Amino acid sequence: MAILTHALAEWQAVGVRLTRSRLGLWLAMLATSGALLAARHPQVEPAGPAARLGLLAGLIAVAFAGGATPDRSALRATLLHPVTSPALIAGRALALTAVAAAAVVGGTAVLGVLAPVSPAALVTGALGGAAAAAAAVGAGLAATWVGGGTCGALLLGYVALVSGMPPEVWSAVVAVEPVRSLGRLALVVLPGLWRYRSLATGDPGAWAHAAAWAWGGAALAGWRLERARR
Repeated sequence: MAILTHALAEWQAVGVRLTRSRLGLWLAMLATSGALLAARHPQVEPAGPAARLGLLAGLIAVAFAGGATPDRSALRATLLHPVTSPALIAGRALALTAVAAAAVVGGTAVLGVLAPVSPAALVTGALGGAAAAAAAVGAGLAATWVGGGTCGALLLGYVALVSGMPPEVWSAVVAVEPVRSLGRLALVVLPGLWRYRSLATGDPGAWAHAAAWAWGGAALAGWRLERARR
């Protein structure tokens, strides 16, 4: 219950960024452009586009309302009040996930209007995309709180450019070491489109991986925040 209370409180801060910064515009552009591109495919399948949208929306939400320097400073200032670091970060993570998940729902709804997709596929795709968004929020918070904005930008670039490639394909395409080994490790460990496409089909491994990043990433950011308050 305390975490939900903090989530509602943090939603006010995230909501301000949503309406008074470019966050809302970026999420709307992502959702619309993703739906338009997916609708042009001969065989429309919402699972992949929804997972991609969830990953990107989660990281962009963190960049605008969770991982920037002003946000980190504001959260440290909030700790002057009687609240624990894990509860505060969990509240912010839930608020950011709600924003990113809303973008996923909006994008899949637009896709349903543009293309002949079954309602069941839209629902499962939206659920998978929301889970991908939660994982991206956790990973984004961990990256920015531990490594700073540069790590957050690198994570966004990885998700956008590389994460759709399965590890075995990467190993077959890239022969230069240590790029080959490091890239394969990143694809296995980090949230990735190649794995999260199967969230919509209920793949247990994909759901376990997304849950681990959603909770573990927020916990890591909470640990860093706790150290910063000392």
